[in-house]
Amino acid sequence: QDEIKNIVKVFVAGNSFTKPPQVQNLLPKKDEKELDAEKKERMDMLRDLDVDLASLASSVELDIMPGENDPTNFTLPHQPLNSCLFPLSSKLTSFNRVS
Repeated sequence: QDEIKNIVKVFVAGNSFTKPPQVQNLLPKKDEKELDAEKKERMDMLRDLDVDLASLASSVELDIMPGENDPTNFTLPHQPLNSCLFPLSSKLTSFNRVS
């Protein structure tokens, strides 16, 4: 517990999303139900990540950096993740989107 109180900043260094985006052209066609289920799963995952990051950022400075599997463009260096992805976390001054 003594070590925990010494933490002043947390870095989330890319790949915050557990599933990499899939290229539609390389995949077999999916029916509408499968696509809807995937969309819902991704939205739930994003919401859960935002809640967790907001909880963490409420007690310590937090920097989040995009990785290759995160929703960002393909040019390097990656630009910071869009604040609309994190509606709860983005309200906190201790939450920083970095590149």
